[in-house]
Amino acid sequence: MRFALFLLAVGCGQRASPLADFNEATLSGSSGGLSLSRGPAGCPPLADSVTATADGAPMLIARGGSRSTTHGTVCDAPTFSVSRPLQGQPTTSFRISDPLTTWSIDVTDLGAPAEATLVSPADGGMTAGGDAVLRCRPPPKSLEVQLLLASSTDSAFGIEQQWTGGDLEPTDGGVRLRLAPAFGGQFSSGEFAHGTFPARVQCITAYSVTRCEGPAACDFGGASETGALTLTLP
Repeated sequence: MRFALFLLAVGCGQRASPLADFNEATLSGSSGGLSLSRGPAGCPPLADSVTATADGAPMLIARGGSRSTTHGTVCDAPTFSVSRPLQGQPTTSFRISDPLTTWSIDVTDLGAPAEATLVSPADGGMTAGGDAVLRCRPPPKSLEVQLLLASSTDSAFGIEQQWTGGDLEPTDGGVRLRLAPAFGGQFSSGEFAHGTFPARVQCITAYSVTRCEGPAACDFGGASETGALTLTLP
């Protein structure tokens, strides 16, 4: 009697992709590291042959790929994190490579300490309809400022005002903000807010990318926030 033995090969994991397969991705970054916002169809992980450095120091790589959860399949993008704090050099240089492809990205002021300070009013007490002067460092390529306000006694109450581009008036101490004379904030009861409330001001920055060779685009940003302030709503 003859017997035939058949072997069935089953893949144990996803097929990893080389760096060149991610050339249509946007590389997003901050002082903490990088991430690829888009990869090849099928969500393959980044190949083990890919390495990355920040100013010559090795970066930690999470190679991404698809994984199963109780809510279905999730696609994780590859990420690159710094193994030590950035040193605040005028230019931070990232290199991502494998044996066939090299990406080179240079960013200005990325590692510099971030700061958001309310210069005026000096006591930190802002009033709707008035002016405020805010200093954000390092000086960014572009800047968005948000005023965030919330009541400690009513979690449903939250309002904000945003300034971008031409809304920001440069001044010696930073940028001058014209606070809206009235806000649309309401308590959960439906009553409009009046009185003095905790507030903070946040600088959202876009850093200047001087070199972006490899990915389709490079987008670097960060945020810094003031300490505790107040805003009075008449």
